[in-house]
Amino acid sequence: MGDLKGCNFLSLLWENLDRKRYADLYDTAGGALLDVDVKKVAGLVLGIYEGAVCHDEGAVRADEWDFFLRIYSWLPGNLVVGPEGRCDDPGEDLDKPVLSILQEVRGSRASALSDAENKIQAYVSGVYDRRLLAPASSALRDVVRYMRFEGYDGKYWVWGERTVEGTLTKGPQVRERR
Repeated sequence: MGDLKGCNFLSLLWENLDRKRYADLYDTAGGALLDVDVKKVAGLVLGIYEGAVCHDEGAVRADEWDFFLRIYSWLPGNLVVGPEGRCDDPGEDLDKPVLSILQEVRGSRASALSDAENKIQAYVSGVYDRRLLAPASSALRDVVRYMRFEGYDGKYWVWGERTVEGTLTKGPQVRERR
């Protein structure tokens, strides 16, 4: 993996964690996070930013890593609150149907997410080419700056059916834009 020392999104992520600015995050990131856990993650992020912590295949993984992954996965700028049990849940992929909703109500936030996804994919696909890291880091910084989740709004959801791999699933899904 590439060297993340000095990546500008890390300094903002550290600051936001250290100052407890992600109010929505702490009770939802895969379970409640304790203040001590968030402080440890902030320290890990700062260590990565300063170059004191880096990827080494032979090294023992930092204890804070699992908490970091939870926080990173649940960054408020990356999430739109929706109903549970969606039949159109994209799993780990970019949620393009929700992105279309976000584009309608929060254009700059949707653009930031889309841009970050594209630049991170380019960096990873480029076998961690250092030239692609700075644009990915800058795009991710635009996502990290959002402090709150995009709230739930029932007008963007409908009850629907979807067949996935031969199995019919019923549940809420994103209302198609007209």
